Formats: sequence, C-alpha cells, structure tokens
Amino acid sequence: MISNASISATLYRYRKYLAFFEEEYSKLPEGALIFRSPGGNNKIENNNFNNRKKYYVSYKVNGKRNQRPLGAINDPDGSLSSALKYKRGVIISIKILKDNIKLLEHLSLGKAMRSHIKFKEYDIFNVDSLLPEWFFYDDWSFATHCYSRGFSENIVISRTSNHRLVYDDKLKELWCNTSLYPKQKQEFIEYHKKHLVVNTGLGFKVRSKSEAMITLQVNASPLIFKYEEPLRLCILKDFESPTAYMDYNSYTSQPDDGSLSYRDFRFYFPDFTILLPDGRVVFWEHLGLMDDENYRRDNIEKLNVYARNGIYPGINLYLTYETKATPLDPETIDSIISNIVNSASRE
Repeated sequence: MISNASISATLYRYRKYLAFFEEEYSKLPEGALIFRSPGGNNKIENNNFNNRKKYYVSYKVNGKRNQRPLGAINDPDGSLSSALKYKRGVIISIKILKDNIKLLEHLSLGKAMRSHIKFKEYDIFNVDSLLPEWFFYDDWSFATHCYSRGFSENIVISRTSNHRLVYDDKLKELWCNTSLYPKQKQEFIEYHKKHLVVNTGLGFKVRSKSEAMITLQVNASPLIFKYEEPLRLCILKDFESPTAYMDYNSYTSQPDDGSLSYRDFRFYFPDFTILLPDGRVVFWEHLGLMDDENYRRDNIEKLNVYARNGIYPGINLYLTYETKATPLDPETIDSIISNIVNSASRE
C-alpha cells in the first residue's frame, strides 16, 4: 500500500490521468472489438489482413447487439481495430483510476474503506496484461498508443515538448542504415535478443518495464536513438583513451590497432545510444537490479571499461538506477531527457 506521505501526490497524478482518459474516451468510436473465425479457429496469424478478416465490431441498435466484420474495405489500414483496442484499455484504466482515487480520498480524510476496493498501482504498461492476447499480433501496445495520443506531453514529458532539434538528413540516413553488429557474432546476438521480453509497440522489445518506459519517453522527445546498439571497447586494464569508443565504432571504418588483438576487445550493449544533431552520441544505461550484489559488481566493472574508453558519467553517459523499494519514475526519466535536449540545443 502507498505511504501516507505520498497520498496527496498520487491523488493529484491519478486525477490528471483520469481526466486524460475520460477525454480520450469521448473521442473514440462506438462499439467494441471482438475476434472470431468461422469454424472456431481463433489462431493468430502473422498476416495483418488475415487477422483483420477475423475482427468484428460489436454494437447496439435499438437495444439489440449487432456485429459488423472488419476487413480490407471498412478498415484498410487497421486504424479502426487499433482505436477499439485502445478503447478497451481506456475503459480498464478509468475503472482502476476511479477505484484508486475513491480509496485514496478516504485515506486522506483518515477514513477506512469498508468495501471490496483494493489499491492497484496504475501503470499504462500493466494494462497490456489485462487485455486479450489477440490484441498484440501486430506489435500493438496500449502504452505506445497512449503516448501517440499525447499522454506523454500532457502528463509526463513537459519540459522537452517545446524543443525542436534539427538533424541533417544525411546524418539521419547514415545513422538509421548503419549497424555495428559484428557479422561473426550473429549467434551471440540472437542469444542476446532472446532476453528481450517487454513489448514497446515500436517494432522491438526491451528487457524490462522500466526500459520500456524510457524507450517511449525518449521516442516522444525530439531525440533520435537506438536500443542496445553494439559498442566495441578495449577491455585492457592499463588502457586509457578519451576517444577510443569513437575510433573503434566509426560508421565509415573499423581501424585496426597493431598493438591490440581481437582478444583485447569486447562488445557491450548500452541500453540507449542517442544521436545529437552535431553527430555526437551519448549513452544511457539503466541499472535496474541494484539490490543484487553480483549485478552491482558487474556494472561497476562495465562502467570502469566505459571510462577507460572515453565514456564518462555526466559527460556522455547518463545513468538511472532502480531497486525493488525505489522503482524508476517518469519524472526522473523526463529530467534526464530534458537535460540531454537542452544541452544539445545549446551546442
């Protein structure tokens, strides 16, 4: 249960959330989305059109419930089915938020709730787990849809919304079309990706709910980024270079240093590599298991390697931390994004 000290702050935040979702609900289409197939085969295929043929809109006319199929004619781009998925998540969100607000209001007055209502921490990422599995065949995500509808600008990200960073088109093309994944390491890369389990709705998965939250807030900002882009660094303890990460991760060349062998290097995967308009990159690592002693030790070693290769906290490396008792919050993410955007704007 939430502590007394945070009741007022939580109430304020939940009321803002509720106002947002009630406004959203008023804009959404009539009806509810259902999924069925003749013969009872509700198997999800990968083909978007095949799945949309199995979508139906359920709606009431003169007190009677009717169904209208969706498909290539009346939902050619899937926007209607996506809006109705979102509507289901909005309805669930409104119910949870109203219950929480009612409970918190009683607690703020020192009253006990004698009812079935229990406090359920609201999180847009948790709503996905309350929706049908077939909602997600095309990488759809409630959280991503919330951000695309303005959730981040209205509630979470406020300090970066007025900034507009100008990127050179050639720089963006080079950034988007170049990957540093080592060809000889494909088996390792595939193993590495198996541990990405949280859907972002942006075409890729991440490792945790907190990383998904960072992903969506950075995506809603003016910044351009990549998730877990490989980074080739020298791991020798007596090595020190302020530009090594740039030298060994050049988009145009991979210089070979005759004094070093391939055994002296290792590929790291920073959580977020962010491109700035002047071509510089900054990195963001989220350390989400700080309760774990082995995790802390491994990450201290990694940060030491980063520093020896010219990647320094507070300069070109941003860090967020998390424990079970102190989870990452959107405001912290917002402050870091604001810092990056403002520093890029000043250059």
